[in-house]
Amino acid sequence: MNVKVKNTNPIKVIILDESQLYRKAVKRYLENDLQFKIIANSSNGDSLIQMSNIPNADVIIMDIQIPNLLNIYAVKEWVKLFPSTKIIAVTKYYDNVILKFLENVGFKGCIKKSDLTTQIKPALQSVLRGGYFFKEYNN
Repeated sequence: MNVKVKNTNPIKVIILDESQLYRKAVKRYLENDLQFKIIANSSNGDSLIQMSNIPNADVIIMDIQIPNLLNIYAVKEWVKLFPSTKIIAVTKYYDNVILKFLENVGFKGCIKKSDLTTQIKPALQSVLRGGYFFKEYNN
């Protein structure tokens, strides 16, 4: 089942991760398996700030530890400026404190980096319907 926005246009995604290999793998999965359209990808936060196509994105999937991300609190500003763009965090470090912090800052979901291929589809389905996706961390 493909996840589509209401008007049946492909979901437009921006990917931010410092690893080019990881970005390529995520891009391939989203485009080939889920029929999404990747409109930009970057390895650092500086280029995100300069992207003119943020308003066109339905979803931003971003590693919260990318270089030159001026401040994770910048997400609060993006949420105000682009309220229809959903932001999903991807991280290696996953615990309940981080999840609550990310939710409070304005992220709509968080996926453990190693679980991306199994969790991205349910995460996207949830956030694109206006919900959240923060799976509780269990030790």
